[in-house]
Amino acid sequence: MKKKPAPPGIESGTLTLVTKDLSKDLEAQAGELSEALELVRGYRIEPVGAPGHEESLAFAEESRQLTKEQWAEYEEQRTSVTGPLNGVLKTINGWFRPVLTTLKAMETAWNQKIVDAATQAAAAQRALIAEARATEAPALLKETLVEASAMVLRPSAVTLRDNWVFEVYDPAAVPPEYLCPDLEKIGKIVGALKDKTAIPGVRAWNAPIVASRPGQ
Repeated sequence: MKKKPAPPGIESGTLTLVTKDLSKDLEAQAGELSEALELVRGYRIEPVGAPGHEESLAFAEESRQLTKEQWAEYEEQRTSVTGPLNGVLKTINGWFRPVLTTLKAMETAWNQKIVDAATQAAAAQRALIAEARATEAPALLKETLVEASAMVLRPSAVTLRDNWVFEVYDPAAVPPEYLCPDLEKIGKIVGALKDKTAIPGVRAWNAPIVASRPGQ
């Protein structure tokens, strides 16, 4: 099989594409090589000591060397085409790289600003909730002290009776039908934060009620 001339490449800065004739020639060669491959797979090297062993082995070694040389020839032709193309590709990528890199940096910067804004909003929300809780804490403490004082009894008046109580030791295991949101606590938070309320699953809005002004 004779060596094919090297396909055209880039000359004087002008890119010359591989011709259709070369493509058709390579396609025809691939077909012939496929037939040759089947012959190789069916070839038999005679066993050691059998007649024709040396000759069949020598033919196989010679054919293997010829195959390696043909592969090297076609690989050289391929790189003669892809080498210049890779150079052009590298140049074009270099044109686009500054723009793409800058746009990617802009996207990263916008992402960071959005994350920072969300973090600040969350911190502000936590601060408002903490302030609301601090405002209502004294009133809750007073109510607790009043309830505790009402439970102080004289020893002679103390009697024991059954009083079954319970403890929820695993809230995640309690069936949904036995769960109830703390409406009182939610109401206090909504009253303090108003339209700034951000409790998951809770929507707050203003529902004005009729109220009379003093003296009327």
